[in-house]
Amino acid sequence: MSTKSTDMFQHILIIGGGPVGLFTAIVLAQDGFDVSVIEKNNWPVDKVCGEGIMPTGVKLLKDYGVLDLIPEEAKCKFHGIHYKNKNGQIVRGQFKSDYGLGIKRLDLSQGLYLKAKSFSNIRLYHDHELLALNQYDNQFAATVKVHGENDEVTLNGFDLLLGCDGLRSRVRSLLQLDSLPPFKLKRMGARIHVEIAPWNDMVEVWWSKSIEAYVTPTSKESVNILFSWDIKKISPQSKGPQLGLLQYFPELEEKIKGHKILDSIRSIGPLAVSSKTPDQNNVFLLGDARLFMDGITGEGLSIGFETAYLLRSVMAKYKGNDFSLNFHQLVQTKLDTYVRVTKFALFFSSHTILRAGVFWILTIFPTIFKFLIEFNMGRINIWGKETKEF
Repeated sequence: MSTKSTDMFQHILIIGGGPVGLFTAIVLAQDGFDVSVIEKNNWPVDKVCGEGIMPTGVKLLKDYGVLDLIPEEAKCKFHGIHYKNKNGQIVRGQFKSDYGLGIKRLDLSQGLYLKAKSFSNIRLYHDHELLALNQYDNQFAATVKVHGENDEVTLNGFDLLLGCDGLRSRVRSLLQLDSLPPFKLKRMGARIHVEIAPWNDMVEVWWSKSIEAYVTPTSKESVNILFSWDIKKISPQSKGPQLGLLQYFPELEEKIKGHKILDSIRSIGPLAVSSKTPDQNNVFLLGDARLFMDGITGEGLSIGFETAYLLRSVMAKYKGNDFSLNFHQLVQTKLDTYVRVTKFALFFSSHTILRAGVFWILTIFPTIFKFLIEFNMGRINIWGKETKEF
């Protein structure tokens, strides 16, 4: 374990024990910080998502020993992105190097939990609901209620507060950091798992008008299908285990016909959220609590893991306002790319004719698609040059 630390922060409180919260705790604990994680549920924690982790996120999980704690049968490699338009157009882009992983959210949560539990300087509080936050003498105190008990408990003495509690962040709300969503489009997401051997070594994105289906291999015998749609244009019907969403993808529906649906459909949304002033000297928002636009690029978890790594790097170099400003600048650079690519993808999700034209261009010039994939992951810059690896 590294002995690096700073004079600024010794005791760190993380609200939210999802993948980003647990990974942040692991990264900071390995550098010698004392970390407490408050989670309102019990581990492992599930969430509706596509369950695909891009190569940049896989590398960080590997570097910090998390992947070793997830059984091999619970991981499935994918080697790129496969787009399929409603009119039959297909575009495939293989990763330049490495691979992504499909991992069911419960298995990922369990692996991160086991890794976090192995650190003596990480304290994990499950079934703790955050009620209030108070700041005094540059330190934070959190008032929580333990599920099944009537009494409230106060945890105090924290130098740094990290909000990693997702789309409906309680930290963001309590500190009045809510801001307007980054766009007016309102989208929903819903997920099912199907017992079927993956038929592609890539994540498939099936495009229809104002709705997509993302098919991610999650094991040798199962796939995750995530639907994402514009709630103003698509109205799911309450029929069958998929709410009628498969009707927009008849070829996909035929492909999985007769195969077992492993779980009831779960949904989440509206998806887009944002925060104002997400970085202060001793308060930071990470992951979806900071900014979430849409899962259309597949970068959500990887960005969260990379942000945790950036936080650790900046804490080792800077103090005071310099620390806050440098962290904000580094994260904002990453998020700016995410925002631009996501807005671009969402625009073409709603414009069928324009999307057909883009698919036509990408079919003729497949290197453009490969460039966009690498650029979106931050592995190359706008000029096509490789960037520094984590």
